Amino acid sequence: SGLYLSGPGAALFTVNAAQASRIFSITQASGGVTISGITLVNGMAAGNGGAIESDAPLTLVGVVLSNNSASRGGGAVSLQTASLLLNTSDFISNSAGLIGGAVNVEYAGLGMSNGRILSNTAWEGGGAFVRNDAIVSGATFGANRATVDGGGLYVDSGYLTATNVTFSANPAALGAGAYVARAGPLAAA
Repeated sequence: SGLYLSGPGAALFTVNAAQASRIFSITQASGGVTISGITLVNGMAAGNGGAIESDAPLTLVGVVLSNNSASRGGGAVSLQTASLLLNTSDFISNSAGLIGGAVNVEYAGLGMSNGRILSNTAWEGGGAFVRNDAIVSGATFGANRATVDGGGLYVDSGYLTATNVTFSANPAALGAGAYVARAGPLAAA
């Protein structure tokens, strides 16, 4: 079960919020939510999740999120207590006032494969901020910027497993590519 929103392809279908509001607020969904084949641009939120804020597990497949912003966390996407899975999705030029320029996952984990997180900005976690574990493969973090820690990716109290991941030109005071704050080892392959 679950809720599925499927578009014809990110190049063919765009939702533009014109900086007027968040695009999706997901409060409950038995079995989680999967969104695929769309582009979400110019979402804006006071708080978390400029394009999407979700309380349910969320999967994004072939989605492009660009030029979204949030005053606190997750310029594009924010989840507080549910996990986020990203597959071949791109996050470009999003911003957050505090954590996770593109992605903020507060009390669950992140799984990401074959996507790009590019040119996003935040205080911490310029590209993404994850409170728990992050498992990332075949992804690129490039030209993201954090004022303090984790230019590309900030993992606060979990483990980071990275396989075939590229971190390039992600400036930050500490951890320009990835910053793992409290927990154990970085597993890289």
